Amino acid sequence: ISGASVITVHGRTRSQGGGRHIVQWEANWSWIKDVRDALKIPVIANGGILDARSIQACLKSTRAHGVMIGVSALCNPLIFQGVSASASHAFPS
Repeated sequence: ISGASVITVHGRTRSQGGGRHIVQWEANWSWIKDVRDALKIPVIANGGILDARSIQACLKSTRAHGVMIGVSALCNPLIFQGVSASASHAFPS
């Protein structure tokens, strides 16, 4: 077997920022959904995840298998409070 078994997609271009840079653009979750729809492997969404509400919104919008959170988790260590462990299982492959 060759190739990736899972992929994480960040919904911004490098020039739009993210990570430790000042974010000037909202993440484009439709790009993540396009990748999710095109692939048969699990897709993890990243970008624009700020709190429990945005985790749920991102999963619903992108149908991603899960989310990856970076800076938001450092700024808000309780970001996962109120999110069920099975939230990402709402959209099976």
